[in-house]
Amino acid sequence: NCPWISKLEWYPFNIVSAENDSSVLLNIKASGRWPTKIYDKTITMLTQDSVDTLSIRIDGPYGSSSDKILDSESVILVAAGAGVSKFASIMQDIAFRDRNDSIKSKVKNLYFIWLSDNDFYLEWFKKLLFELEKDFKLDHFDYHIFFTERAATELPKSMLYVSKDLYKDDLNVDLVSHSKNKSSSGYPDWANELTKIKNKINNQKITLFYSGPKYIRKDLEVACKLKEIDFNSDG
Repeated sequence: NCPWISKLEWYPFNIVSAENDSSVLLNIKASGRWPTKIYDKTITMLTQDSVDTLSIRIDGPYGSSSDKILDSESVILVAAGAGVSKFASIMQDIAFRDRNDSIKSKVKNLYFIWLSDNDFYLEWFKKLLFELEKDFKLDHFDYHIFFTERAATELPKSMLYVSKDLYKDDLNVDLVSHSKNKSSSGYPDWANELTKIKNKINNQKITLFYSGPKYIRKDLEVACKLKEIDFNSDG
């Protein structure tokens, strides 16, 4: 809640990261009246080179069915659209626990599948994926990005764009263009993707968690039943 916008309105957001008790990073998309006012206020402060102290009230955080992730050994995370912001914080938490023996999770195998329909979330999430790939000490960690709104002929141009943007951020890596096996255009064949993952970990018990639009959930849930994979979704 931001009292300087409205004392009565509250909006839910996903925590992207919370590295200590005194800070928290949220993903807020400037879509709609309330989030746009936050964006406009932030831009105004930056352009005027003055930072005001703004009062923000937080109620939470609240858990969900995805709390079960930390208690699973082999996990598949599938995110579509804005659902990616939810799994960003979860993967960061797993990485943090992976580096701290006293609070380790049970996760040993982690596979992340992301259906990206625009560049908005890709812009801030690409660096996180690179850092996670570097930090994770799990038995297996892999990811695959499906660009759902692009034809195959458009994909190289999009990959090059991401590569250039990463270069500006001084990261000596091309997240997508140098990872041909980690990106595709169109929608995935769920049965095929799940079979490949099961084969990689010798058909161990796998738990899948989905966050995203309902129209994608139905086909994914059917594929999970076919492949005997435990399916979980908040929606």
